[in-house]
Amino acid sequence: MATGEEHVAASTVEDTSEKKQASTTKLPAPSSVTKKGRTQGCICSQWECESLGLEDFPTSERLRWHDHQPGKPDWSEASRFVAFTMKDKTKGEIYVAFNTSHLLVVVGLPERLPERSGFRWEPVVDTGKEAPYDFLTDGLPYRAVTVYQFSHFLNSNLYPMLSYSSIILVLRPDV
Repeated sequence: MATGEEHVAASTVEDTSEKKQASTTKLPAPSSVTKKGRTQGCICSQWECESLGLEDFPTSERLRWHDHQPGKPDWSEASRFVAFTMKDKTKGEIYVAFNTSHLLVVVGLPERLPERSGFRWEPVVDTGKEAPYDFLTDGLPYRAVTVYQFSHFLNSNLYPMLSYSSIILVLRPDV
């Protein structure tokens, strides 16, 4: 779809003879996309972005849907929470959740598989937190302290979410 520094958007226009013809409009490329299709200045590290950048439709082996408890999605109209886990053979797992309710929820995180013993869930993004603690980059001062504050939840495979917030957690080696 995108080549070089520009995107081409095709639109269909009806002419007076009721035939459709395609016209093209050149749009500037978004500043976050480079020539190679990699993102720059994005809130996700390359690790998370590659896990979310899919080349094919994810199967149930890679993608799991959740509600407040893992593996039990609630697709009803009354539900105000949805989460998913994306698994990648080389990069591990990523957990993404959205709480659109006005209530705080404590989320049950997926159990770590036996081959993932020695790994733990670690928050990367939590939009319910004040900046700069809403995005826990590796270079953030006191990052370890911030992650430690949630260790009693994370050790129990739980995570508290404020109302109207979203989170991204990754499965990282337990050091």
